[in-house]
Amino acid sequence: MQIHKAEEKDIVEALYLIKISFEYNNVSENEWRPPTPEYFEMEEEVNNGELFVLRKDKITFGTFSLSGKMPEDFTKINWNDQNEQNLIIKRIAIFPGWFTDELGEKLIDFIEQYAEEHKYSSIKSNAYSKNEALNTLYQNMGFTFQGDAVLPGKKSPYYFYEKIFE
Repeated sequence: MQIHKAEEKDIVEALYLIKISFEYNNVSENEWRPPTPEYFEMEEEVNNGELFVLRKDKITFGTFSLSGKMPEDFTKINWNDQNEQNLIIKRIAIFPGWFTDELGEKLIDFIEQYAEEHKYSSIKSNAYSKNEALNTLYQNMGFTFQGDAVLPGKKSPYYFYEKIFE
């Protein structure tokens, strides 16, 4: 598996992976936040070096974004790390049937290494409460549960996680 910063040519594949993840998990955009991004939003993430793709043998099977900007939804949580140097994980989407515990661990290892190299003090993320695989992954990789919130227009809560670097 290889993880690369996405290029503009990867945006359509990334959008497809996000859409197919919604459908496979039988979750509507009204339940799982964020909604499918627009092309121009993904283009901005590419230009900012925030969008990543996962590949195996030239097949793109996953995507995620990393950002230093905390989304408004995250301000509702009482975080342990109040430092502003936080890396936020956004929109992990893996093609159905490709996600394994080993893949999840490699993905988090990559993100942790990225965070350390870029001098972030912590990693923060959220996961839809019904996404058992992602919630289990965060817990198994040493993230601590920081709280939950039912976001506007949603039915089920989101769980928020944090991992602080010493």
